[in-house]
Amino acid sequence: MADLFDEDTRHRIGAVVTELETKTAAEVVVLVRRSSATYRDADYLFGAIVSMAFLLAMLFLPTPFALWLFPVGVAVGFFAGAALNPARRLLTSERTRRENVGRAARDAFVSSGVARCTDRLGILVYVSGFEDRVEVVCDLGVDQHALGHAALLIRPRDLLPGLQRLGEALSRVHPRTAADQNELTDTPPEAA
Repeated sequence: MADLFDEDTRHRIGAVVTELETKTAAEVVVLVRRSSATYRDADYLFGAIVSMAFLLAMLFLPTPFALWLFPVGVAVGFFAGAALNPARRLLTSERTRRENVGRAARDAFVSSGVARCTDRLGILVYVSGFEDRVEVVCDLGVDQHALGHAALLIRPRDLLPGLQRLGEALSRVHPRTAADQNELTDTPPEAA
């Protein structure tokens, strides 16, 4: 997933989208995000686990600790664990990650302007790094049934071939006409 955030990959994605849009009336936007949510609950859970480990260590180690170190150790353990949580993925369910990506993709679909395309042919391909998911959000004018499941199933690790499959399906189902114009920018996708 790390290569999705480098400049070269972003430009290749932008080039694929530009090429794709020369063959279809649909407007395709790709957004790449590091994460779709903050997952603070998982961070706080890990902080609680670390603080409990600090407390147990201070209680049961043979070394005596001053009484004032107990609350300090628990607090430091909690804040350090919450801030440096290496187990965030393990402490969040697949369902939660999937729901967060779906919600963030639908929000981005509206906020990025994809929902305002002529003939309702906007498509957002939303890539979320932490969750390792791609969500494809299509506007009402896009015939998803005719596109087929394979065209809409894009995985982060094969994003470029997935976009090309989507483009081929779109060119069949919603071919470009002489009246079509590019409504949204084809700059390389944002990486935030």
